[in-house]
Amino acid sequence: MGNRRKRIAAAAGFAAFSVVVLVSVAVFGAVVLSIFWVNHRTPPPGDPNDSPALFFVSMQVVFGIPAALLVGLFTGLRVKRKVERMFEDELWKLEREFWTGGREFYLSRLAPEALMVFPSPAGILSRQETIEAIGPNRWKDVQFSNQHCMFPADQTAVLVYEVAAERESDVPRYAALCSSTYIRASGAWNLALHQQTPSNTQARAGSKVVQSVRTLSGAC
Repeated sequence: MGNRRKRIAAAAGFAAFSVVVLVSVAVFGAVVLSIFWVNHRTPPPGDPNDSPALFFVSMQVVFGIPAALLVGLFTGLRVKRKVERMFEDELWKLEREFWTGGREFYLSRLAPEALMVFPSPAGILSRQETIEAIGPNRWKDVQFSNQHCMFPADQTAVLVYEVAAERESDVPRYAALCSSTYIRASGAWNLALHQQTPSNTQARAGSKVVQSVRTLSGAC
């Protein structure tokens, strides 16, 4: 947690530094144009607009302010994306741990009103039912593919992916389409909703696999 905050703070600091540097460049450019204008322009006598200060302010309005706004917007988007990438890495690690971890991990990372949605006969499981169903025989080989991560709202993340996993040598390899929704509270991501749809006929037909689903063998 501390390292992640340091990385986010470093990214924000870099963004602020970039804005200061680029705005300074814009201001410097306006100053150079002002000096050039003063040294090379021969105004008509008595011209009321013949003022270096007025020209400098005009250059700031024309170039400096728009440049600062564009730089700020661009830098803000870059920082936002960088933070999201850091969150993505953390979320995928959590997702994998939901497949391989035990009850202690579930206790620490399941949201208070979390729900798990599995094929019948498991059906919909509450947080307590999910934790009670966690057995010692967890998945040993878990592979994610076709991974997608999105942030549809502030403090909310959704993972969508395909999974292939094995747990016991005598159980066919389990394959499923999965989605998980996380919410961020008190600086931590917690799983609020997880759903699985088996995608291979062996997983749907094998009675042992159906039973393993009932005991969260396929829980993410």
